Amino acid sequence: MPIDAQWLKSLETIAQSAARYCPLPVRLDGQDLLREDWLKGAETIIEQDGVRIGIYRNYLHRHFSPSINFHGVTVASLLPTVAEKDRHWAAKIDIVDAPELQLVLPARKEMVENGALQSLRAAIRLAIYRHIQALGSHRLAFADWREAADLDVQLPEARGELFSWTPAVADYNSGSGHQHLTSTDDLVLIDDFGPPLEQCAAFALSKDGRYEGRLAESDEAMVGYGWYDRLPRITDLRFEIDKGARRLCSVGRTFPVSTAARSSDWISC
Repeated sequence: MPIDAQWLKSLETIAQSAARYCPLPVRLDGQDLLREDWLKGAETIIEQDGVRIGIYRNYLHRHFSPSINFHGVTVASLLPTVAEKDRHWAAKIDIVDAPELQLVLPARKEMVENGALQSLRAAIRLAIYRHIQALGSHRLAFADWREAADLDVQLPEARGELFSWTPAVADYNSGSGHQHLTSTDDLVLIDDFGPPLEQCAAFALSKDGRYEGRLAESDEAMVGYGWYDRLPRITDLRFEIDKGARRLCSVGRTFPVSTAARSSDWISC
């Protein structure tokens, strides 16, 4: 029976794709096909329970991207990730000898959702936290820090760093200004008040040297850390305007366009 010519043309490409992450050598026309490690580029690799777990820093992983190598067949699977303020952790899996981890047949395009896969996901999350522990410092959200502790991974508190405060602007496409990370020594947190109030507050606070370089963005993800909860915080702003013989004070978190626009926004001081 003659071999289809089109099939012959694509044979080498198909064979190379099948061999790329295969654990066994593959030969075509007497030549070994190129293979590479599925976990190439991993920051660390943990071998346990018949799998190799590769941990990646700032790896761009989408839910539809292949993340598990099943003896040469790569499939997508939703695996845990852990995000810090300045880095992101993800994982890829190379299955070596784990018979309870299975592919859905006959398509072989996804993993069977079973207890073994759930255990693998738990192992990945634990491996990521242990890797962060080995690095010595972190900027995890407090909730993730607590989760690591529940998994018996003892971490120090997150580094005391916050973004410097810049007043909000009405054009939300213009970026966040010239923010930079700063140590929390002697910082003052400032709540979100919206562009009108914050622009006015920035002008007023710039006239008071006590706050120069000390204002920082509040970050609710850090609530719970001792260093964060101890920081003083600006939770309210009040403006006084002299209008002839009257002195008016702003009310609430809105700032009217003019003192005559809405009398409910102002009271006599």
